[in-house]
Amino acid sequence: MATAGNYFSLVALLIFGLQFCIYLATGFQQSWLWGRCLEWKKTISSLRGVTRTTNMAENELFLATIPGTKKVDPNEEV
Repeated sequence: MATAGNYFSLVALLIFGLQFCIYLATGFQQSWLWGRCLEWKKTISSLRGVTRTTNMAENELFLATIPGTKKVDPNEEV
């Protein structure tokens, strides 16, 4: 009985696999999942990169001094 059950399970998997392949080949493009995939494609293709919003002068406020461009601080004692 156990051997026959294994064969029945194998036959059932083959039948359902064949049905799924037929579904993919024929009806997948009319399914809601296909429409969802197309929407994801539009969303991903419309993504844009981040543009730089600061310039070099603004960056100097946040970054360490760049070698060779040190400005003299009038409040600093020499």
